[in-house]
Amino acid sequence: MKWLNLLFIIPVLLGIMFFKNQVSGRKPPEKKQTAQAVLRVDTEEVEERALPRRLEGFGTVVTEREWTAVPQVSGKVVSVHPNLRTGGVISAGQVLFVIETIDQQLEQERILAEGRAMSAEIEQVQQRKKRLQAQLEAARGTLSLLQKEEARYQTLYEKGATPASTVDARRRDVLNQERAIKEIESNIATIPAQIDAVQARMSANRANLQKQGVQIGRSVVKAPFNGRLGEVYLEVGQVVSAGSQLFTMQGNDEVRIEARFPQAQLGQFPLKTAYVTTPSGRQVKANIGPLREQVDPVSRTASVQLTVSNLANGHLLPGALVGVVLEGESHEPRPVVPRSALHNRSVFLVEDGKLTRREIQVAFREGDFLAVESGLQGGEKLVVSDPGLAIEGTPVLVKGQEQ
Repeated sequence: MKWLNLLFIIPVLLGIMFFKNQVSGRKPPEKKQTAQAVLRVDTEEVEERALPRRLEGFGTVVTEREWTAVPQVSGKVVSVHPNLRTGGVISAGQVLFVIETIDQQLEQERILAEGRAMSAEIEQVQQRKKRLQAQLEAARGTLSLLQKEEARYQTLYEKGATPASTVDARRRDVLNQERAIKEIESNIATIPAQIDAVQARMSANRANLQKQGVQIGRSVVKAPFNGRLGEVYLEVGQVVSAGSQLFTMQGNDEVRIEARFPQAQLGQFPLKTAYVTTPSGRQVKANIGPLREQVDPVSRTASVQLTVSNLANGHLLPGALVGVVLEGESHEPRPVVPRSALHNRSVFLVEDGKLTRREIQVAFREGDFLAVESGLQGGEKLVVSDPGLAIEGTPVLVKGQEQ
């Protein structure tokens, strides 16, 4: 059995010896020098400039003017403006709707007819006055003849040529004529009063006519200014009552924005300019109005009143929340970097084609930018992209400058 074990061990020993010879005869693997990785970055040149003092916040749009359509006459609506609908834009002076005025027109015709009748009445009175004046002239001439006749008979009576009854008869004729003259004069004296009475009625008639004209004018309702309509429920054929509130219109030539800021921030610098960012992203310049005298006791904020003009297309609707930027005088010029370029109080620069880390001291922040107090100079090449886990000294390749 021992010789069988030897037959098994001998091949194993021979295999071990062969593997050892093969391994000892090989050369050790050569170490290859690997190339260092290059980092691609975005850069921009550091610029020294004066950042404006800014406050950023939000505000609520409030309409500057609001008007409610209240008809002053009752009646049926006979026509409406094509844009008389909820949200419709109307220009100043455009007719919004018209109310039927048949009753007022009929009353106008009646008043005009009365006026013509009173004019004819005055003409008749004046003609009667002319006739009375002619009668008075004739009566006075007759009186003069009767007086002469009475005097002649009085002379005859004194001479005994005529009886006393004849003189008395002539005397009665004179008295009767004098009474007739006085009656004519009395009638003539009442003529001015009659004319005055008719003219007074005519004045009242003209006032009534003017009133009806005003009522007819009130039946045409026009827009007092440029604006946008609120909820509208009005159509042709609808009967409206005087004094009823039909709809509202808000002016869009100018809107007001109430923006609130902490009281301490508003006192940091005098405000110079203001900008409002609309919900669509459009930025428009605003006029700065007065500050609210009262500070909110809970939030300790004060309200700044801003106005924005020339927004006829409705970029700012009442109730909208808008961004507000208030600016004052600019700071002193300093190196300026984006806030995104700051990494734990340091920035990365490109110097001699390699990444360099530089610690800086920030003077202040304004919006998305930082003003640097020390550690950076204008003209240096600042890395504005995220370098990730790259270490200082890593070779860099500026994007856009690849060859």
